[in-house]
Amino acid sequence: MHVQNIKIYVLSLHDASERRASVRDQLILYPQLNWEFFDAITTDSLNLRPDLLMEYNSAGLRMGRGMTKGEIACAESHLAIWKLASISDYEYNIVLEDDFILTSNFNNFITSFTKISDLSLDILIIGYSKVPISNSKRIYQLLKILPIKKFGLFTLGRVWKESTCGTVGYLIKKSAAIYISNSKKIPALADDWGIFRNSYGLKIYHLRPLVVYENFENFPSLLEAERSLSSKKTIKYVDLLRYIRSNIFYVLMLLGL
Repeated sequence: MHVQNIKIYVLSLHDASERRASVRDQLILYPQLNWEFFDAITTDSLNLRPDLLMEYNSAGLRMGRGMTKGEIACAESHLAIWKLASISDYEYNIVLEDDFILTSNFNNFITSFTKISDLSLDILIIGYSKVPISNSKRIYQLLKILPIKKFGLFTLGRVWKESTCGTVGYLIKKSAAIYISNSKKIPALADDWGIFRNSYGLKIYHLRPLVVYENFENFPSLLEAERSLSSKKTIKYVDLLRYIRSNIFYVLMLLGL
């Protein structure tokens, strides 16, 4: 595989000038990569059939609440990018949201990934939302992976159970984009990776270390205002519970269960 087999799509509102300036400032450092902006679908431009809108709202009930219009627009935007990826000339497509931060290892990841010749995957999650870079090691403990492949400085693997870890950065293979685009749509959050793994049967892996983070301090999420209206209560010792659960699931994966 060659770096020319990778295309980057940056999901961004057409008038998000500050965010787009940040994107250009970062990607200009990688002249070998082909990239372009994709104008995000907005709540005003959503044109959903009433039955599909109802299905989206029903899908949101898996979270204990209905999906907001912003979440639906986000999901439709990612599906539209996958449609483009399905007819592109690129074997792999990286999707970034315009509030991303690339780590110093991003170029190393691209170089190392293109040298893999025996890898079978559909989606590789290379970044998590709402995770400070300084908190990476804690997240790796809370969301352990079963290693599948090591390449260069990196390891990719699967988690026991997919979570909604965001869509700030991920890689999707063209064949997976074709499969999803040609399949019956299953309304879901853009980052409901469990649906894409369990309902579509996709091979979804996670990267360690991550090479993309969300710049949520400088660019507050446009969805958070809507989500905060229906956010869930947190419980005490949640990190401890997640750590225990992560280790139990890790052992189960090792046992092949």
